[in-house]
Amino acid sequence: MLKNIFKDPRPNFACNQQYGNPSNHAVFYSSMLVWFLCEQFYLDKKYRFKYNSIKLFFVLLTPFVLYSRIYLNYHKFEQVIFIKHT
Repeated sequence: MLKNIFKDPRPNFACNQQYGNPSNHAVFYSSMLVWFLCEQFYLDKKYRFKYNSIKLFFVLLTPFVLYSRIYLNYHKFEQVIFIKHT
């Protein structure tokens, strides 16, 4: 919905005719990171996701995914961190 509202084109715009703001990959991995942090601080241990190795994998992977969206020229920096620019 946000992509259709802002209609901020992808940097190269040649890959397809879609908009790239905000980056779905960045939103997903950032949401997972926030979820794991909130889970750690706010949930009782018996309700937490029990596989810490998978959580650690996502936490360590997040900055690489965010950087790769910019490096591969799929999104601009502002689209990855979702800065509304006019």
